[in-house]
Amino acid sequence: GRPAAQIVHYFWSYFRAVDQSGLKVGDPIEIVVPSGALGNLAAGFMAKRMGLPLRRLVAGVNSNDITHRTFTAGEFHRSDHMEKTLSDAINIQVPYNMERIFYYLTGEDEAIVTAWMHEMDRSGRLTLPAPWLKKLQEVFDSRRIDDDAMCAALRRAADEHNYLADPHTAVALSAAWAVYGDEVR
Repeated sequence: GRPAAQIVHYFWSYFRAVDQSGLKVGDPIEIVVPSGALGNLAAGFMAKRMGLPLRRLVAGVNSNDITHRTFTAGEFHRSDHMEKTLSDAINIQVPYNMERIFYYLTGEDEAIVTAWMHEMDRSGRLTLPAPWLKKLQEVFDSRRIDDDAMCAALRRAADEHNYLADPHTAVALSAAWAVYGDEVR
């Protein structure tokens, strides 16, 4: 699927970051991406499992924040409604690539993931057991970015970096600034 092809983007981005920031090959970096269905983040996790030195993968999500709730509290719970946002391409109720992330998180344990996904299908709610949440948080982080914060990131990118971002990139920029402050490179 598409995440397999997206792995290449992570390798390219890693070597570009190493080249531009003076890091040595092998030094770990963290990457922030706007996240909806999680294909891009799943690709990053696959690249990490292949040996790419990624410390953490950070999801910037909008107000439809199931990914943020999963990464921070282990609550993979479907919301009762979808909010309309200005970053509409990442308006996702249940990201279908979360199953892929769970699969790799569990060391490819089909039985665990099948049971989890059956529970999600049955009830719309899966609460990760604490050991699995801890393991998830070793790899992933996230920030929930509302439309006001996204618009502020659009303005900041234009004012400080002369960069006109789209709303989805602005979600990621806002998440990056929330996680790393002004140290974002």
